[in-house]
Amino acid sequence: MSRISVAVSAHPAVDFGAQRVVSLRIFNGHIHRLGLLAFAEALVVVLALHAAIVLRFAGASHPIDAFELSRGSLWPRAFAIAAVFIVALAAVGLYQLRQRARFTGVFVRLLIAVAVAHVMLALMFYAVPVLDLGRGVTGLLGGFALIGLALTRYVFMRTVDEHFFKRRVLVWVGA
Repeated sequence: MSRISVAVSAHPAVDFGAQRVVSLRIFNGHIHRLGLLAFAEALVVVLALHAAIVLRFAGASHPIDAFELSRGSLWPRAFAIAAVFIVALAAVGLYQLRQRARFTGVFVRLLIAVAVAHVMLALMFYAVPVLDLGRGVTGLLGGFALIGLALTRYVFMRTVDEHFFKRRVLVWVGA
C-alpha cells in the first residue's frame, strides 16, 4: 500500500527562503516528484528510440534485430541517449522545484532541450563512434522524443501539483 508524505516545517519563519521538498512515499521509500518525472522522461526517450528504430527499419521482419545487426547492441546506446536527454532537460531548467511556467513556455524549453540534446548526441557520436545511431534514427528520435516529452509534461502538469502530494491533517483543539 502506498502512502503519501510531506516534509514541511510547521513554523513559517523556518521555511522562509527554503524550497519545499514534496515526496511521494511508495513501498516504504520516498520518491521526489521530480525524480519520478525524470525517470518517466528517460523511459519516454528510450521508447522514442525504439519507435524510431522500428520506423527506420520497417522493411525488416524484426526491426530491432536488424538495427543491432547493423550497428551493435541497443541497450548501451539507449541508456546513454536517455542520460543525454535528461541532462539537456535539466540544462534548460525543466527540473526546477518552483517552476511556474505555462505549458507553452515549457514546450519552448522542450524544443530547446531537444536541440541541445541533438548537439550533445552529435558530439558523443563523434567522440565515441561505436554509439552512433545513424542519421535516420537520430532524426526520428528527435521528433518522437519531442512528442513524447510534451505529452509527459502536459500530463504531469495537469495531474501532479504541490497540493496533490499534501497530507490532510485534522487538528482538534478541545474546548
